[in-house]
Amino acid sequence: MCSFMPFGLSASDIMYILKKSWKLINLDEAYKENPGIDGSGVNLGVIDSAFSTTHPSLAGKDVDLVNGSSSILEQHGTHVAGIAIGAMKGDRDPHGIAYNGKYYGLGKQNPSLSYTGNLYEDVKNWNVKIINNSWVATWYPLNNRYYTDSGYAVIDKNSETISADYYFNTLLEWRINQEATSTGRRAPHDTLHLIRLSKEKDILNVMAAGNEGKMTPAATAVAPSYDEAVRAWLVVGALDAQG
Repeated sequence: MCSFMPFGLSASDIMYILKKSWKLINLDEAYKENPGIDGSGVNLGVIDSAFSTTHPSLAGKDVDLVNGSSSILEQHGTHVAGIAIGAMKGDRDPHGIAYNGKYYGLGKQNPSLSYTGNLYEDVKNWNVKIINNSWVATWYPLNNRYYTDSGYAVIDKNSETISADYYFNTLLEWRINQEATSTGRRAPHDTLHLIRLSKEKDILNVMAAGNEGKMTPAATAVAPSYDEAVRAWLVVGALDAQG
């Protein structure tokens, strides 16, 4: 669903891969049992990179964008939104699962534009029930490790485990952002804003576990492990089309 054909793949090659992926989630059976589940009348929230709004799969589908529109090639955000709600142009062309749906987008992981806004304030009025978050911070509090340029290191050397207090009031409150930026900016991580959206707005946040092959999800995904009041939260791992 990208605005490019990855690795020189043709549309038919991409459809072949998509169909194998759809088989993993029993999409054909879902369509047969519920022929009306094409995304009509449904809005999805997507927090990712910016979106190539002129791409045929996404043109006219954005309800509202925050730091999310770009005229240059934006691969990841475009791809993620396209997988979910990309338009069906023809039976043989790549398209999204809910191909008649629309989306609200926020360009957080944005290679062309930086985002320093207040995520909660920017998103709280979106007319969505679900927000997809295909991004992580490479910190793993459940096994007390984080990733550095030199490899993995211990998060808290004074403890074998990370407490809820440390997770919320140190990691998310300032440490992840401070160590992730060259400026050392002590700012709350956007995960805290997503937690607030889940609690106050009952918005289901779908969180990526991470692509690093760790045995535990990233810090951005594990909030319910430290606060059982975080209920509208779904952590997703992944299989490729080969299983």
